Amino acid sequence: MVYLMSGANGIGKTTALVNVIANICYPTDNKYFQGKLFQEYPYDIKNLRIISGIDTINSTLIPELRYWFPKGEYEMDKKGRSYPYEITTSTGFRINILTYDQDPTAHESSNVSLIFADEPMPYSLYSANISRLRRGGSLIIFATLLEGSAWIVPEIIEDQSGDTMYTFIEAEDACIEHGIRGHLEHKQILKMAEKYSPEERIARIFGKPMVYAGLVFKEFNQDIHVIDPFDINDSDFIVWHSLDTHLSTNEAGVWVAIGRDGNYYVVDELWGKWGDSELAGRIKRKNSNYRMGKYLLEPAAFNEDRIKSKELGRPVSLAEDLKNKHNLNYVAASKERHLAVKKTKEAFRYQIVNGEFIKRPKLYIFNTCPNLIMEIKTWMYKPESKKILEYKEKYQKFVDKDDHLIEALGRIIVEDPQFEEPEAVMEQMVGEYDLSVY
Repeated sequence: MVYLMSGANGIGKTTALVNVIANICYPTDNKYFQGKLFQEYPYDIKNLRIISGIDTINSTLIPELRYWFPKGEYEMDKKGRSYPYEITTSTGFRINILTYDQDPTAHESSNVSLIFADEPMPYSLYSANISRLRRGGSLIIFATLLEGSAWIVPEIIEDQSGDTMYTFIEAEDACIEHGIRGHLEHKQILKMAEKYSPEERIARIFGKPMVYAGLVFKEFNQDIHVIDPFDINDSDFIVWHSLDTHLSTNEAGVWVAIGRDGNYYVVDELWGKWGDSELAGRIKRKNSNYRMGKYLLEPAAFNEDRIKSKELGRPVSLAEDLKNKHNLNYVAASKERHLAVKKTKEAFRYQIVNGEFIKRPKLYIFNTCPNLIMEIKTWMYKPESKKILEYKEKYQKFVDKDDHLIEALGRIIVEDPQFEEPEAVMEQMVGEYDLSVY
C-alpha cells in the first residue's frame, strides 16, 4: 500500500514523519497515534526505512529525530557514511536511512515492511522500494510535489487499483486562525505565497502537484474576490440561479446577484445529494431570499430520465419534473464550457499599481460559499494538455473532477447577464413620460 501526504511548505511534513516513526518505536497513549499502523500493523515492523536527500538528512531529518526520540533510548551509527545510516532503539527497532542519490540496487538489498520517504523520490527508486514490499507492507510519502515528481500523478494520485491513497494539505490547514491545531500565522502564509509564482503556489501553498501545469483560475485571489455577505435588496440586484445535477455526485447550484453597479456577486451555493422533492424545496427556500431572474439547468437534464419515465409510464426529464411537480421553470444552459471559463477568468481579472486598483474585478464571492471557493482554488488543467494550453487556448483540457459548482457559475457568466430594474421601478419610470403623443 502506498500513502501520499502531499503538503504545502511550512506545515511540518518532516516533523509529522518523525513523530509517526517515534510513536511506532515508542508507543504512547497520544490519541493521534492509536490507529492500525501503531497497534494492528499486520507485518513485521521491526525493520524500518527512511529515504531522503542527503542535504535534507543532515539539515532537517537527523535534528528532528534527535529532538523527538527519547534521550538515551536509541543509538545512531554512520556505518562509514557521512550521516547516521542506522538507528537502533531500546525497544528493538532498527531504522536505516537511504539517500536519493544512491543506485536503485542499494534500495533493493533487503526486505522491509514499512518505508518512509521525506520528499518525492525518482521513479527508479520508487520502483526499487516497492519491490522490497513484495511480502506485504507500506510506503508512506511526505512531500511537496514540485518539478520532477510528475510520475506521482499517474502512479499514485490517478491510480485506480485501490493500492494507493493520498491527501492534499494546504498551508491554511496549518493556520492558527483558519486551520485545526495550526501553528502558522495567517500573515506568514500570505508572505510565503507572495514569494512564489502561480505555478509554485500550487505545490508550496495548496499542496497540489505542480505538474498539473497550473490552476485554471490563476486570476483568483481570496483576499480580493472573497467578501463578507451584505444585503441583496430587490432595488439594486437581480439574482440568477444555475443548477448542475448528476446521478453519482452532489447537486451543485449557485445564485449570482447582478448588481446595479454591473458587478457579479455569488451570494449562495447548494451542495449535497437529495431526492427531487427535497432538492426542489431547498432551491425554493433560497430563491425566496432574492428577486429572481433566469433559471439555468445543465442541458443533459432535459434528456429523458428512464427511471422517472418508467415510473410515470411516459417520457419525462428532470427539467420537466422540476417544472410540473415543483414549479421550477429552468431553461437549458449553454454548452460553451471553454467560453464560460474564459469569461469567468476575465471577470476575476484586476490590476493594482502602487497599492491602488487600476482595474477592479467584476466577479466576487460571498465567504458563505466555501465549496465553490475550494473548487476555484484547486481546479487544474490536465497534465497532458500542458504544451497545448500554452499555445492554443481552445484545446485546453480541464481535470474533470471537483468542478460542478464552477460549471454552474460559468453557465451564468457566459450569458453576460445584465441588471434589470424591478417592475415597480419600470412602471414608475414609464409613468413619468406622456406616451399619448406617440
